[in-house]
Order: sequence, then structure tokens, then C-alpha cells
Amino acid sequence: MQNFGTARDVMIRLPAQKGVSSAQQSDRVFAALKASDPAMTLKRTEFVGPGGARSSPPTA
Repeated sequence: MQNFGTARDVMIRLPAQKGVSSAQQSDRVFAALKASDPAMTLKRTEFVGPGGARSSPPTA
């Protein structure tokens, strides 16, 4: 985890998990964070792999 933008913004980098898609992994992490703070928002999700980076559109 590293600060990104303001002091309230963080970037979390995770290694790929076998048998779990990047989207599933992202959803699981965000759900766990949201459970501890319902006001939490997801600004961007990026997946980097052998084919390069893929980004999802920003969400609030």
C-alpha cells in the first residue's frame, strides 16, 4: 500500500492469485475495506499483466 494523491488516498498492489480473476480479487479487497468504512470509495482499478495494463472506468 502506498499514498497516492491526498493523505486519504492509497494505492494497493497485490500479486495475482491462482484461480481468481483480477476483477474478483479487486472486488473482494474493496468489499473488505468497505465493511470497515462504509464511506470508502473506489476511484480506479488497474490490472497489469503479461499483456500490459488494463483499467476500469472510475467509479464513485
